[in-house]
Amino acid sequence: MKPLILLLALFLTGCATLEKQAGSTSTFAACKTADVITTKIALNSGKFFEANKFLSVFIGPHNFTPLVLFSVAAYIGLNMLDDKRVTMAANVITCGVAARNMLLLHNAGIMH
Repeated sequence: MKPLILLLALFLTGCATLEKQAGSTSTFAACKTADVITTKIALNSGKFFEANKFLSVFIGPHNFTPLVLFSVAAYIGLNMLDDKRVTMAANVITCGVAARNMLLLHNAGIMH
């Protein structure tokens, strides 16, 4: 019974922590960093292209300065806006993009 209570307490604590992290700009920074790195790996491999039509005009293999600048501007904007719901939405999108990039790289045999 004690292990079950400890497990339940862990899950309840995890939910509170998850909500805090989901609305954190630190989470955005971590996921955006993963997005930039995986995008760089993908484009430099020559097997992928940038799917974001707006960014594809500015970035390409070996040219990631615009992507980094856009990412920094988005981070600053989220901090200035200071709206947890907007930050959560940005985190869902950004973390999803980074996870998708990692999955594509893995399936292509580029990242293990």
